[in-house]
Amino acid sequence: MKRALVVTPLFLASLLLGTPANATVVLHNPSLHISVPAITASYKSQAAVPMSWVEIQGVGFTQVSEVFVDNRPADFEVLSDVALKLQVPEGTNPGDAVVKLTGDFGVSTHHQLLQVLPAAMALESKVTIGTFQGFAAVYTKNFKGKELKITIGNRQRVIPELDDNYTQNLTKVGAGKTVSIMVFVDQELVQVRELVIK
Repeated sequence: MKRALVVTPLFLASLLLGTPANATVVLHNPSLHISVPAITASYKSQAAVPMSWVEIQGVGFTQVSEVFVDNRPADFEVLSDVALKLQVPEGTNPGDAVVKLTGDFGVSTHHQLLQVLPAAMALESKVTIGTFQGFAAVYTKNFKGKELKITIGNRQRVIPELDDNYTQNLTKVGAGKTVSIMVFVDQELVQVRELVIK
C-alpha cells in the first residue's frame, strides 16, 4: 500500500528556499492547510541602503499583512502572489538583514537574502580600492561634496570635500608592501581591504 506524501507548510517553505537553514516558519494555527509565504530570492538589488526599495520573489505574498526588516516595520507593496516590494526601514543597521513576513499563517523568517549597506553608500555610489605603480588607489563614484578619509596602516589622509563625482585618490606606499586600507565617507566606514601594493 502506497502512503501519500503529506506536505506541511514548513516542508513547503524548505522546498521553496532550497535549504531550511535560512528560513523558519512559526504557525499560529498548525491545523490550517494553507501555503506559507516564502521568499525564494531578492532581485534587482540584493544590497540596499535604508529607505530604498527592494523587490523580492517567492510564493504566497497575498497572505502577508506585515513585513519586518531586523524587527523594524517596513512599508511594502504586494505586486502579485509571487512578487513583493519592500522599503528598507530608516535606521536599519548594515549587514545581513532578517526579513519577517507575518499574517494569519503566523511568521515566516528569512536570512541571507538582503544585505543592508551603510546609509552613506547610495546604490549608485561606489568605492573601489586598488593599487597603481606603488600607490594605494581609492576611486570614488558619486560622492561629490562628501568628506573622504583614507586610513592606510597608521597613516590617514582626509579630503574635506570631494570636488567631483568621479575621483582618483593616490597615496604613495611602495611596491611589495602589504597594507590594510579603510575608507570612510562622512565619518562612516564604507570599505576595508588588505592588499599587496604593486
